[in-house]
Amino acid sequence: MRSMRRAIGPLAVIVAAMLPLCACGSASDAAHAPVTYKVAGHAAATHAAVAHPAAAQRRPAPAPAPAQAQLGANLVGYSTPNFPHSLTPFRQLEKQTGIHADIASWYTPMSQNFDRAEVAKISAQGALPLIEIDSDATPLTQVATGKWDKHFIAYARAVAAYRSPIAIDFDHEFNAPWYKWGYKHTSAAAFVAAWRRIVWLFRKFGARNVIWIWNPNVSMPATTALKPWYPGNQWVTYVGLDGYFLQPSQTFGAVFGPTLRQVSAFTSKRVFITETGANPGKQRVTQINSLFAGLEATPRIAGFIWFDYYKYAGHDWLLEGDKPALKAFHADARGYQK
Repeated sequence: MRSMRRAIGPLAVIVAAMLPLCACGSASDAAHAPVTYKVAGHAAATHAAVAHPAAAQRRPAPAPAPAQAQLGANLVGYSTPNFPHSLTPFRQLEKQTGIHADIASWYTPMSQNFDRAEVAKISAQGALPLIEIDSDATPLTQVATGKWDKHFIAYARAVAAYRSPIAIDFDHEFNAPWYKWGYKHTSAAAFVAAWRRIVWLFRKFGARNVIWIWNPNVSMPATTALKPWYPGNQWVTYVGLDGYFLQPSQTFGAVFGPTLRQVSAFTSKRVFITETGANPGKQRVTQINSLFAGLEATPRIAGFIWFDYYKYAGHDWLLEGDKPALKAFHADARGYQK
């Protein structure tokens, strides 16, 4: 569990009475003791009570939350095809890079329930689970006005009962046009209202073990401005960024620098690179080196996830079999994780 401890930072035990009760009977429950987490060197803090804006007059605000889970530092993670239903590609990537994952991500439709067994498989690998929930074609106004409350209440209760830390992002790359939930299909106001309602429900129903990652794509000509889509610091734990080395000449600064500056104008939240990758070719080693050098030079960034997928020509992030790239990744990641 070394990697899991790195992913969530030092432990700070809180009184069991502050956590939701759980009538769970599985053998794995001993691994899910009632704990919360804090960043190294920082005292645990409580969140002020937050009521959903549209419901403040008709629903009580949730009780103040204990310190929420936080990411550790210098994290290396992977996202692999058919994960977590199949762990084979994930384990193969770990084997070839020689680097154990601190965090692992996968994508689910909004209608899917929390799958405790699947999530437990990830925790058993020593990695922090990151669930990327997508609304697909569902209008976000339905979420914002409460039509999905029953689903999210059940989800929140299941996450609370799980107890161990889980990271969640909702509708990643919302600032881009290529998904059904992207900015050309919904408004910033609807996105913010839906995001706040989901977080509000999770807090109200005891799921304090969630790390909330607000996850735009890096800024590019096709994307829209980020600030109107930001739910506010009290609703977000980390800023996530999806960004790729799409051109052979691109560096870390070219891919992530403009968006980091844009985000810094409205929040000082720490950042986690939720997706990245580089295409095969002689430039790939240089770009892997640039990725890790940029991470080292930007302590605000907690780590990254390598998106190990082949989408189509020009979007080939698979590291397997690329010996020079694997060698560079291994050497750089070993130094970065220390």
